[in-house]
Amino acid sequence: MSDIAKQRSADNTLEPENGGSQDVENSIYLSIVSSSTEAVNKDFFLSDGKIASRANAMIYEGFAETVSANSPEELRDVIRGLKPNQAIALGKLAQPYVLFTLTTKAKLRSGTIARSKDFFKHNNGPGYVLADLDTKDIPPATLDKMADRSILEVLYETVPELLETARLVRASSSAGIRLPDGTEQPATGYHIYLRVQNQSDSKALLVQIHDRLWEAGYGYILVGKDGRLHERSLVDTAVHGPERLIFEAAPHVQRPLTRRLIPDEIFLGSTLSSIAPGNYEVIDNLKRNAREAAKPTAQKAKRAHTDSSIKKLVKDSGLSKVQATKVVRQRLEGRELADHDSLEISKGRFVRVYEFLETAVGAVGMPCPIEGGSYGTSKAYYYPPDEYRPYPRIISYAHGDITEFTFARFRHLKGLRLTQKESRHV
Repeated sequence: MSDIAKQRSADNTLEPENGGSQDVENSIYLSIVSSSTEAVNKDFFLSDGKIASRANAMIYEGFAETVSANSPEELRDVIRGLKPNQAIALGKLAQPYVLFTLTTKAKLRSGTIARSKDFFKHNNGPGYVLADLDTKDIPPATLDKMADRSILEVLYETVPELLETARLVRASSSAGIRLPDGTEQPATGYHIYLRVQNQSDSKALLVQIHDRLWEAGYGYILVGKDGRLHERSLVDTAVHGPERLIFEAAPHVQRPLTRRLIPDEIFLGSTLSSIAPGNYEVIDNLKRNAREAAKPTAQKAKRAHTDSSIKKLVKDSGLSKVQATKVVRQRLEGRELADHDSLEISKGRFVRVYEFLETAVGAVGMPCPIEGGSYGTSKAYYYPPDEYRPYPRIISYAHGDITEFTFARFRHLKGLRLTQKESRHV
């Protein structure tokens, strides 16, 4: 723990730097969340001549402190000051300028907090909403419609209310990364922090932006590897939670890669109060038609993924095709992992589930059991049994959804919740 952390932990009445009241009406707050275990910023490196990255996007032990940022300039300064082990959450804690000890729900004790909505709250007043834009999964038809315009241009054209809004715009962390030959990675996404009148409306505002994009033809259905359909647009609607971590600390760039710093953009303007709704009938028809059109592709994807998973499992484990088929269907349809199933624990590295369970000692990030390492190496997290839940599980956040995977060997414990008294006798 740093000297500052020790001082603040000992003194839970730390005053704001400006000397003002801790509960100033109409102040805008966010929280800095610090990991006490490892760095959480992205790591970029060269792999087979291409830019590759790793992310340790997980904080389950550390500290959290709510600070003020009443303008986009102040928000930029907070972000610039982040250390490699820090991220931000747009929600606020019970008291600003107090350093709280962060732990898991299972280890909560007096004076500690967990990264949940029980402790991180939206302000019933002004705050920031994150509009998270990314071009990574946009289908060719949608890219063609954008007609070489940037994703920012399309967003502002479709939702012009945002042009009048005070905001901070930051390019994706990979923007400006350079290969040894000087080739530079362009910005594939942006974080736009919108200053809004009522932060409690965060989810509704993002859904309105999402629907307006659909109405303008910039919505699409993303087909997962397992054939599931995911409704998407240029903006991510899943980032509204007050406890959700946003990893803005400067990335670590390994040589021979270098990085050109892309400056943040600050726009002065008004505080966003609302976004005009689109034509719901038109939007619903567009979504319904898009889902129908995607079904043949989804069915084909499901068959292909199922067949390839069965073949790989037969080859790697020695199971019969009948046995492997049962295991794969158990994973895809029941979201349950059998002992002899194959689990990717880092990109391209597979182990048997029973091997993983016998060696896993704590929470750890990993690829989604469905989408795999090619989608991201820390899109899911393994959580061991704890004092509250007696069985381990994997939680995937792929495609903005929250999906729980459990283990067949612990099926008899699924659904149980233990009190502290009961847990001591298990």
